[in-house]
Amino acid sequence: VLGYLGLDYIFANLHMHKVCAQVLSHNHHSIHFHQKLGFIQEGVFAKHLLRKKGYEDLVILALFSSRWKSVKKQLRGMWT
Repeated sequence: VLGYLGLDYIFANLHMHKVCAQVLSHNHHSIHFHQKLGFIQEGVFAKHLLRKKGYEDLVILALFSSRWKSVKKQLRGMWT
């Protein structure tokens, strides 16, 4: 719900055109969370971050205000 409310505020009140997210490739829960909110994967920065076990990819996701309008209706339908 917090993600929904945050995105709704960003698009309705701040009139943002696009929201971007960067997620470590091993964090499948976060990637799935963003996708459920309507984010689309735009790309991957391969071997972008040096971690203890070596380099890790960074997944780039984005959500446009035009897509949010349709996703918002679907998400709201899940809670009513």
